[in-house]
Amino acid sequence: MQESKSPSERTDPGSTAKRPFGPRRAAFWLVAFAPLVLLLATMALPALPGPRRLKWLADLVAGYSWLGVMLVGIGYPVVFLLTIVTAAIVGRPRRRKLLWVALSLLIGAALIVPSLRVSSRARMLCIRQATARGGPLLHALERYREDHGVYPGSLDELQPDYLAEVPGTGMIAYPDFEYEPPGEAEPEAGGYSLYVYCLLMWCGFDTLHYWPSQDYPEKMWGGVVERIDGWAYIHE
Repeated sequence: MQESKSPSERTDPGSTAKRPFGPRRAAFWLVAFAPLVLLLATMALPALPGPRRLKWLADLVAGYSWLGVMLVGIGYPVVFLLTIVTAAIVGRPRRRKLLWVALSLLIGAALIVPSLRVSSRARMLCIRQATARGGPLLHALERYREDHGVYPGSLDELQPDYLAEVPGTGMIAYPDFEYEPPGEAEPEAGGYSLYVYCLLMWCGFDTLHYWPSQDYPEKMWGGVVERIDGWAYIHE
């Protein structure tokens, strides 16, 4: 006589069987879209609007963003090739899983270039918003020149008659507008130079500049100039 199983022993094979790695599992899409998430985090996070107290975190992310780019740009193609080679060597039971892993890595590798473009656009969108926050500062500088005939020697001279406080950029890692008064700014600037350091990867010395003349060359300090609403963003 066959011994009956207890309710705890009677299980549904379909409910307990572990679903293999593939498009039906979240891990598959996590691997596939990791380049987009990683590049967005490393490139766009420093320029996102946020409180100044998070500057240390944004600086850390910006400094190590080169590592994220290397992990994505080099790691995904290399691991994909290694996975394909391993799948050709191992037995059939593991081969199917490795091929699904290879497919997710291939999707991620194909997303590298689009992810870089999306991350760059997201970063530039945040920087464009910073130029809008600088609008009251530009207006105050022009009012000061109308009243005194020259631009101020420092931004502190705008307070409190022209500004209650000097506005910031709003960006986490690049919170302050820097100012070069007449005599220190480039002659082509037309009076003064307002700028923001937008460092990235500890070697990308990008800067955002405003000149009253708006007479920006195509290249400045070895970098290509991108015009943004009267400002110049220098890609170095």
